Order: sequence, then structure tokens, then C-alpha cells
Amino acid sequence: MRASLRLVGRFALVFVVALAVLVAVWTFVAPRYGTAVSAVAQPAFRWVERDDVTVVSPQGDTVWAYRRVGQDRVAPFMFFDRYAFFAVVPLLALFLATPNLRWGRRVALAAGGVAALFALHVLYVVVSVELSYSAAGLTAGGTREIAQLAVRLLWEASPIVIWLAFTIGAWRRAFAALQASAPGNVLRPQRAAGTEGAIAWTPREGRTE
Repeated sequence: MRASLRLVGRFALVFVVALAVLVAVWTFVAPRYGTAVSAVAQPAFRWVERDDVTVVSPQGDTVWAYRRVGQDRVAPFMFFDRYAFFAVVPLLALFLATPNLRWGRRVALAAGGVAALFALHVLYVVVSVELSYSAAGLTAGGTREIAQLAVRLLWEASPIVIWLAFTIGAWRRAFAALQASAPGNVLRPQRAAGTEGAIAWTPREGRTE
């Protein structure tokens, strides 16, 4: 029990420290991340819109969505500030704090997790704008409150879901190692039945000698 608490406590401590550092770094990274989201979202809008009415433009650490209202004229419709994509920060902090990972593996998992979250952020921008058009009566389909709620929930939960999906194996190994090293589970060598010279390691319960 104490070993489990130490594991969780260390995870929480590293997470808080990493989060504090990454929050400071995010101030400088946010404009570049928003620019990348805009660059991918623009062709995505062209693919989903028949009339190609949306123009995406990064401005500082904010991503603006404009709607074409006439020839060579656009009007601002909605924007996404730096906190719309802030989930990158806690996601990276979670990967840094995850136990039982070598650094090469940790970096690879974090890169894959951020790539998955980036794709979801692009999807979030496109779907949010299209649903807002529908809610404003600019496109057919009504307000679609359920779809808006689903998108919001996905946006909120995505970093946790991605992190768990990528690190569930590491957590299983970490807790399995704790269980194997518990006083009631001392391992001792025994001859495996039906084998010649093979050693089978089995848990021994009770007191230790």
C-alpha cells in the first residue's frame, strides 16, 4: 500500500512541476501551434464546405474564423484563443510524469499523443464553426445541441483519453512490479512440473524467511 502511495505521489509531484514549466513555455508556443492548426484546418474547410465560405487566419495566439459575405469581403465569425488548444500542456505533463517508461519510449508516446490531439483540435475548429453556422441559421440543420455538447465533451476529455490509451501498459507494468515486490509475494525458484532443468518462479505467500 505504501509503495502504491509513493508511486502515485511521485506521479502527482512530477506532474505538477512539469505542468508549471510547460504553462510558462506555452506562452511562446501557442502562436505557432495556432498557426499549424489554421494551416491544416483551411483545406479541411474546403473539403467539407460546398461553397467554401470559411477563411481561417491566425492572429497572434488566436485563431479567427471569417465567413465570406461577398466578393473579396469577409466578416469575422468566431475565434479560438490560446486556451482552446491548451490541453497540449497537461497532456505533455502527464506523459512526463508517467512511471515505468524509458525516455526514448516516453518521447515517442508523447509525440504520438500530441499528434493525435492536434488532429482532434483541427477537427474541433472545423466542427465548431460548422455547427455554429447551423445554429445561426446560415446552413440547414437546426441548432444541433446534442452535437455541440458531444464536441464540447470530446474537446474536454481528449487529453485524458489519449494519455490513458497510450500509457495504460506502463501503468499495468508499474503496479504489477509493486505487487510482485510486496512482502506477501516473495518469489522463490521451483522446478517446473514436466520440464528438465527449467526453473519456474512462483509467488510464495505468508511470512518470509
